[in-house]
Amino acid sequence: MTKVVLLFIVLIVAIQAKKKLSADEIKQINQDCLKSSGMDSSVIKNIVSYDTFPKASDKYTKYLECMYVNQGYLDKDGLISYETIEDFILDFYDLDTVKLAIEPCVVHQDGKSGGERAYNTAKCLIKNLEKLEKQHEKEHKDITGKLA
Repeated sequence: MTKVVLLFIVLIVAIQAKKKLSADEIKQINQDCLKSSGMDSSVIKNIVSYDTFPKASDKYTKYLECMYVNQGYLDKDGLISYETIEDFILDFYDLDTVKLAIEPCVVHQDGKSGGERAYNTAKCLIKNLEKLEKQHEKEHKDITGKLA
């Protein structure tokens, strides 16, 4: 779970697939999105600290929309760019895992806004990655007789 939550955080405040952002640019985007959405920065910090995924709220979906747009994960029409997300996640997982995690999410462009779609996508990806990690741990345990 920690790896998945950390990936989610990095996905929120990380690099664009086409243009690498500097640490200062990332901080500025995060600060701008926190300010424009009215989001409390402690909520973002709690994702890492407590392995929790925040509940949807107007502020949080506005924050996600801002972050996703600025990172290239949300296009100008407010639709999720799964190709860009896939490119990013490949830095953390193998291709098969990434495909299995993203595939069920791609058919969903659920939400009335880009922020809702960003939230639903993040939730879907985290759920699928957690499931795949647990499955991998079980398979490894079955092979080795102990937990990885």
